[in-house]
Amino acid sequence: GELLVGLGDSFTSAGDAGGLSKSYPIIAGGLLNWQARNFAKGGAKMSQIPAQLAAAASSLSNATHVVFTIGGNDLGVADSLIQIILKNNFTAVIQKATNLKPRLVSTYKLIQAAVRPQTKIYAVPYVDFISVGNKIPNEADCHRMMDVLTSTIQDAAAEAKIGFIGAVKLAFLGHEMFSADPYVDSFLSQKNAAHPNAKGYAKIGQVCDDGDCSQNIGSTISQCSSTQQAYNSRHHLTGTRFSDSPIVSPSIKRKHNEISTGEALILEKLDYLTEQLTVLTESNGEKTKKILKNQHKTEKLVYKLAQGQKLAAVTTFPSPEQFSPVDYKGQNLFEDFDMNYTPTMFLCKLVRRLYTTEEIEERVVHDDRMTAIKKAVRIAYYPDEQVKFNLFWGTEAHLSLQGQRRAQKSRTRKRERVNGNHLDNHPIENNNI
Repeated sequence: GELLVGLGDSFTSAGDAGGLSKSYPIIAGGLLNWQARNFAKGGAKMSQIPAQLAAAASSLSNATHVVFTIGGNDLGVADSLIQIILKNNFTAVIQKATNLKPRLVSTYKLIQAAVRPQTKIYAVPYVDFISVGNKIPNEADCHRMMDVLTSTIQDAAAEAKIGFIGAVKLAFLGHEMFSADPYVDSFLSQKNAAHPNAKGYAKIGQVCDDGDCSQNIGSTISQCSSTQQAYNSRHHLTGTRFSDSPIVSPSIKRKHNEISTGEALILEKLDYLTEQLTVLTESNGEKTKKILKNQHKTEKLVYKLAQGQKLAAVTTFPSPEQFSPVDYKGQNLFEDFDMNYTPTMFLCKLVRRLYTTEEIEERVVHDDRMTAIKKAVRIAYYPDEQVKFNLFWGTEAHLSLQGQRRAQKSRTRKRERVNGNHLDNHPIENNNI
């Protein structure tokens, strides 16, 4: 028969949400009518995987499927979120997340070596539980940080030639932190802070058993693109890496009695900010505007930091004759490419080409058009520099898209004023029909 084995950190062990019996490997095993055993432990890092493999050796020798989450504690996601929320330190965080890839690949290969050749192995991303609707400061950057982390996990899985259950990252759609029915405990929880609750783990187990999403456990996941596009649109994620790249949230253990005094002070500040944001209503719209204005200022600071240190500077200058065509509905996006374009100039040109004026004014949604645009920009300017491309897209490109929206609105207002003056200067003298 089939035997499903779980490994990794508290995201797989289910920690304070009920322990192993509530974990997604056990739930998925029950739904699939398979045997299931779980050797994951809360707080585990990649360096502790060999010990788990030794403890699970007898089960792994018969395992048909292995699932795991690992890497969140190596990144230190609790600290990373605090860096982004309170200190706007987006650049350093995504660099650290991207640097995990070589160690992830090595860890995946250790797991491969511990099982039979025919055993199917799957890296499971951390579900994106971060709130939506600007309920925490720098919310969009938190989503982008997790996007980079999951892209790194996905790339490592591809290099190690193991499976990747990408659909898990969308499991909490509509049930994020601070929603009406959250599948995750909040930052303020004393026992299970920033971890899925029992409902959340049950949902992940169901996703792993969902035959409608390419039979997740039975074969490597293909992303459900329509669901992803709806998710990105809902979250206004114009800065995500690719439309079919998972956005995830790592396992975080944030009990107040297990942190330093300095970390406790940061948490107290975070708790205060969260409380202030969650009580905002339409009746105090001015306060909301002030917070959003401050958030926009921090985005500019991140951009200036990246620009000042030339962190996203182009070092490979475009050579159009070497470009592989990037096609969108019969259009080659490199048509009329000018070598004098900067990355942001090329980005804006393509946005104007593929989106209508009305769409630019409303907000450029992340759909298959933006996926093609991102691919073209990456090929032209960052073909072998994924870290720099991630940085560019999270800073310069993000702000450029915002600026393009404002500029288009301004042009529309001017045009409307001109048209209004024209009508004022040429009144209709006879209204009779």
